[in-house]
Amino acid sequence: ACQTEPFIAPGLLNQFWWLFKYMSTRILVIDDEEAVTEILKFNLEKEGYDVDCAYSAEEALDMDLGLYQLFMVDIMMDQLSGYDFAKRVRNVTETEQTPILFCSALTDEDAVVKGLNIGADDYVTKPFSLEEVVARIRAILRRTREQEQDDPIIRVGDLEINEDSHDV
Repeated sequence: ACQTEPFIAPGLLNQFWWLFKYMSTRILVIDDEEAVTEILKFNLEKEGYDVDCAYSAEEALDMDLGLYQLFMVDIMMDQLSGYDFAKRVRNVTETEQTPILFCSALTDEDAVVKGLNIGADDYVTKPFSLEEVVARIRAILRRTREQEQDDPIIRVGDLEINEDSHDV
């Protein structure tokens, strides 16, 4: 009997890697201000990102957070704050390394330092320049991708591809 196992040729694997790593960068914008969220969604999609929105930290926590390569989070929301959201995702294996960009009207040094100490990768204050936000997102994702290049496992949701063994 012939045993068949899924095998992906190295050239094809490289195509998948490029597709998953660069073409499907998913960002979750979490902000209770719908107008801000929609402006961010529109402009980030113009830049080629796949963007979903949540209008509270609770709504975001009910989503499949493993699908996202970056969380853009407001701090001051009704029940759970952005700080609370960050603490929770940092304590889950699937999302502990997902970059967080806080976007908040809190401009004092204590708020910024608290956000960064909780685990945010960057912090931008409202009102913000869309160009600056996009530049910060690019920089965060560039640093994240450089770190991931050492990992032979490519993960997208439940799918894992091992670049070394070519297993799916």
